[in-house]
Amino acid sequence: MEELLLLVVLTGMDLLYYFETFSYKKALFDKTGGPAIYPRVILVLLLISIAIRVIQILKRHEYEPSVLKGLVTGSRGVFLWAYIAYVLLMEPLGMIIDTVCYLIFICHYMIYARDGKLGSKTSILKHNVSFVLLTLGIYLFFTLVMNVAVPKGLLSSLEF
Repeated sequence: MEELLLLVVLTGMDLLYYFETFSYKKALFDKTGGPAIYPRVILVLLLISIAIRVIQILKRHEYEPSVLKGLVTGSRGVFLWAYIAYVLLMEPLGMIIDTVCYLIFICHYMIYARDGKLGSKTSILKHNVSFVLLTLGIYLFFTLVMNVAVPKGLLSSLEF
């Protein structure tokens, strides 16, 4: 029952955003549909996926007692809460620090959950260095190649 309620809420959010896309400005000479085409396609696909899931639940005639509880506890909960923290801390910490911390935490959590230990010091060091390099590469790609402004957060005083 909780899953159906969640799907109804998602449907409402989806429809609100879908109708909001009609307010996007479009150039007069643009014949492609404007900037709203991509969000509309994604939102329609989401609605189709929600409809399929609702049909699956209703055909089954048995409801799992607590689907949402499984989303916020255990390993799924760790991933969900870590992602929420990642999103909320992006602006104050900045993309580089936030992403490195998120990747290090999630990677080492997965290793510990799988093996019951973190591994050797060299493997931890290799992982952490690779996350820093990967994050810096992504940052440079977005800022230099794509000219996208990403949050600098604590590193805003540095010129790079």
